[in-house]
Amino acid sequence: MIPPSTTSAINGILDIALIPLFDKLIYPVVDRYMFKFTKLRRIAAGHIFTIAALIVGGFVSLRTAQHPCESFDKGQTYVCPDGALHVAWILPQYFLISCGEILLSISGLEFAYEEAPPSMKGSITAIFQVTTAVGNAMITVLALINASIALKDFIFAGIIFVVLIFFTLVAYFYKYRADEQAESRGLNINESAASLANFPDDNDND
Repeated sequence: MIPPSTTSAINGILDIALIPLFDKLIYPVVDRYMFKFTKLRRIAAGHIFTIAALIVGGFVSLRTAQHPCESFDKGQTYVCPDGALHVAWILPQYFLISCGEILLSISGLEFAYEEAPPSMKGSITAIFQVTTAVGNAMITVLALINASIALKDFIFAGIIFVVLIFFTLVAYFYKYRADEQAESRGLNINESAASLANFPDDNDND
């Protein structure tokens, strides 16, 4: 019997296994054969994976509630009735949430650091980390509500979906600093070229 507390290690193991896979295979393949997988698109994909993980977790919780297991030794071992779900049913949601974390958290940190001005990189990165604290506070508040785990999962999925809509709208109009700098350099070059073109030629004075 696997102690329930050890299942939380699955998330870390999947993260370690999937990070190189995303970095060396998935990102290059998507960039080359599908579309440019920018940081903002990765973050949006992370939202989608997170929503999927919560929905899957909610349905698994509903199924588990129909055939609950009982413990008689303070959670060390459980006795499950016929029809109870196998512990392996938690793997899909762990896989989805790990993909969501990689796409959202890692890409978000990279985006916050790369797009911040040099004098504010530390501050912007810290502000990004504050979002984790806000999320944990929301979890604490929802934990006080007398509702099933499945309902809470669905509520979180709905909240993230609303956030995804607003994020998509903002991301659609966002311009990367590198693009703005390139445009600025292009304008400066054009202005310089125009100035040289309007500069009087010595032959004209003759």
